Amino acid sequence: MMTLTLALIIGVGALIVDVGMMMLEAHALQRASDAAALAAATKLEMTPANSINPDVMDTTSASRIKAASEAVFIASQNGVVLGASAVTFPIPGQVRVQADGGTTMFLARIWGIDKASLARHATAEKSSVGAMTGAAPLGLSLDDFLANGKGGGTFSVTLARNTSDAFGTGNALALSLDNNPSKPVAVFEKELSFGSDTPVEIDQVVNSLNGANSQQNALRDAMQARIDRDDKVFPVVIIPSKGATVGTSTHVVKTIAMVRLSSVSVLSLGNGKSDDVTSLVLQFVPGTVISSSEPQLKVTQPGRSPIHIVRLVDDPS
Repeated sequence: MMTLTLALIIGVGALIVDVGMMMLEAHALQRASDAAALAAATKLEMTPANSINPDVMDTTSASRIKAASEAVFIASQNGVVLGASAVTFPIPGQVRVQADGGTTMFLARIWGIDKASLARHATAEKSSVGAMTGAAPLGLSLDDFLANGKGGGTFSVTLARNTSDAFGTGNALALSLDNNPSKPVAVFEKELSFGSDTPVEIDQVVNSLNGANSQQNALRDAMQARIDRDDKVFPVVIIPSKGATVGTSTHVVKTIAMVRLSSVSVLSLGNGKSDDVTSLVLQFVPGTVISSSEPQLKVTQPGRSPIHIVRLVDDPS
C-alpha cells in the first residue's frame, strides 16, 4: 500500500512539474511574441497601393523587411529564435509573429513523450490617429505640411490676423476646437500651453478666433512657457489655405500632425507695438508614435495622419 501511495505521489509531483514547465514556457513565448510584434509594427510604413485609388494604402516592401528583421532581433533578446516563416503581414499595417518552443517532459516520458511542443503568436497594428485630445488650438496650412511634413524640415510661421490677413504658407491661425469663436484669450493661452481637452478629429469643422493683438501675446507667452519647461513637441491642426476673412471663419481639419518648437519671437511690422506679430520656428515630426491609452483617441484609415499608435490586436488564428 505504501509503495502504491509513494508511486502516486511521485506521479502527481511529476505531472505538476510537467504542467508548470509548460506554462512557464508558454508565458515566455507569449511575451517574446508580443514584444517582437509591437517592435516590428513600429517599422511599418504605408504607401498608396495603386495610382487609380491613392486612398487605398499598402505596407511598403522595404518596411516589411525592416519589420521582420526587428521582430527576429527582439525575439532573440527574449530568448526565442524565430523560424523562417514566423513573421507575416496579414493586412496592411499589421504584423504577426509566431514563436515556437518546447519543454522537456518528466511524467509524460512514461508514455514515450520526451518533449512538448508549444507555439504562441501575437499580431500588432500600426494605426493612423484620426482623433485625439491634447492638440494645441493652432492651425497650420496644408501647404506647409505638404512641403515639410515628410522630410521634417524647419520652417517659420507667423500668427495671421484673421480680420485682415489671408491664411496660407508661412501662417498659423488661432482656432477654437469647441466651436466657441469668442473664447476668452486666457483659455486660448492655456490650451496652447498644455493642449486642449476637446478632441479634434479629421474632417471636423473648426472656427478661427475673434481678435488679433491679444492672440499674438497669448501665442508668444504659451510657446515660451513650453520652451521653458521643455515641452516642445505637441500636436497641431492642419487646415487648407484660405483667403482673408472678416472676423471668424470655419475650416475643415485635413489631418493632425506633431511639431517640434524651436523658437518664438516677435516681429514688428513697423506700425507700432499693436501691429507686432508672433513668429514660431517649427519642425514637423513625421512618424510619431503615441500611447494608445490617450483619452478619446480614435484611429483612421492608414495614411491619413502622420501620428500613429502601435498596439496589439485580436488574433483569431
